[in-house]
Amino acid sequence: MILRQDAVSNRQGPDLPDGPLITIGNFDGVHLGHRTLILKAQEAARLHGWPLVVMTFWPNSGEGVPGREVRRIYTEEQKNDLFESLVPQACMLRLTFDDGLRKMPEEEFFRHLLKERYGVKGIVVGENFRYGYGGAGNVETLKAHCAQEGMFFQAVPGVQEEESGRIISSTWIRELLEAGEMEHAGQLLGSCYYAEGEVLHGKRLGRTIGFPTVNLMLEPGLTEPRHGVYLSRIQTPDGWFYGITNLGLNPTVEHGNRIKIETHLLEHEGNLYGRHIRVEFLRYMREEHRFDSVEALKEQLQRDKEKARCLIQEFHTENGGETQL
Repeated sequence: MILRQDAVSNRQGPDLPDGPLITIGNFDGVHLGHRTLILKAQEAARLHGWPLVVMTFWPNSGEGVPGREVRRIYTEEQKNDLFESLVPQACMLRLTFDDGLRKMPEEEFFRHLLKERYGVKGIVVGENFRYGYGGAGNVETLKAHCAQEGMFFQAVPGVQEEESGRIISSTWIRELLEAGEMEHAGQLLGSCYYAEGEVLHGKRLGRTIGFPTVNLMLEPGLTEPRHGVYLSRIQTPDGWFYGITNLGLNPTVEHGNRIKIETHLLEHEGNLYGRHIRVEFLRYMREEHRFDSVEALKEQLQRDKEKARCLIQEFHTENGGETQL
């Protein structure tokens, strides 16, 4: 996948494949609805013999709008990785969502950006897609523009969760993360919600009480999952391991406001400082709270560890005796 960054104020624009089919959206989380849309676009591009371009925005088009706060599910790096695994041959075009783009009239967005600047031959979007200043453009205006220009157009219905009949959306997934409902969020995302990054040095208190941790920071601007302790699964350069992860402020030993992700791996004793890891959140176990002493914290961590092992056995039973890593 080739990633192109483009600011609308740069009238030259990036080099893109000639005559692409394009699909457009924030694609925050790259959830099951997004995946269906992108794969439909990939199939249409293949049938017509056109290259596929996935257009997205940075920041998300909802961010920076007065009176509206939108926190992303994943970082741009995570989103890029998910795109790469889904449609490795596509080109991803990331537009800088500045005032020039936010205030662009819907017809200009179509004619001057999609048609003239990027030479688009086909467009595939979700059925609730809106574009242009104030969301004036929708699938009907876009369909009319494409018909007038002889361009291919397809609107893809949203994907419903089978049990509830509710349309899968990034907003819904954010709500689930904030409630600590990681299993449900993972079902809608299509894979476990995760955080990743380089392991940071902490205060090393955990090591002194027999519970060493690997530490990450939640990037600013992301949705804050419910603070507390989770059963987790960790990908390291040494392989996959189960663990218990505290996500929050760690009030017993810390006095800051940065959200920390501190994970104790159950079966790993190596040094991971400075190495890249991925922490998948499997199940919420308990709330985060302040302990009166380090000894009280140690006793609770031992209970957490025992509970985590019981939960792991449940997963083994649910998966027919096999651990799905």
